[in-house]
Amino acid sequence: MIVQQHFDRHQHQPRYSKEEFARRGDALYEAQVRSQVEEENHGKIVAIC
Repeated sequence: MIVQQHFDRHQHQPRYSKEEFARRGDALYEAQVRSQVEEENHGKIVAIC
């Protein structure tokens, strides 16, 4: 019996840790989005596309 192992050539470590990803997202939000979000929407979810 031959067992073939599958290796994905494109599989790699994430570029950023979860913590770094969150930190960068928070910084981007503060720098580019927050001023455009209306004040009455405080606490709601913002979708960035």
